Amino acid sequence: MIALYTSSIPREIKISGTADEWSTFAKMVCKDRSEIVCEMVENPSPYSSAAPKIVIYHNDAKRLSIDVNEEGNIFVAGSPEASGELSKAIFAFANEFHSGEHYHIDYQGHKYFVAEGSSSTVLYME
Repeated sequence: MIALYTSSIPREIKISGTADEWSTFAKMVCKDRSEIVCEMVENPSPYSSAAPKIVIYHNDAKRLSIDVNEEGNIFVAGSPEASGELSKAIFAFANEFHSGEHYHIDYQGHKYFVAEGSSSTVLYME
């Protein structure tokens, strides 16, 4: 997987992977303190940087936060229930989308599992 992000606010994140990588990612989202090591790229353009890993944290927050931490890693943090919703969305993405297609994970109001203030996140199928 490759995880890229912009350094400017509002931040945008793009995570790329194959269908098999997305299926694995969907399983990892349900495990607290999971880490997915990402492939580093020399030139992340048009993004600012590449993240060395994606880290999953479970906490008491009702909705999922997706952002970049001080170490430059992508973090996904929220309740196990919200993580389960993300996992379902990623499994569907892995099984229904084709190479070159993408899917957005963004805040869409209080009835959605993503928290307000989360980085705009694009899942891209390689």
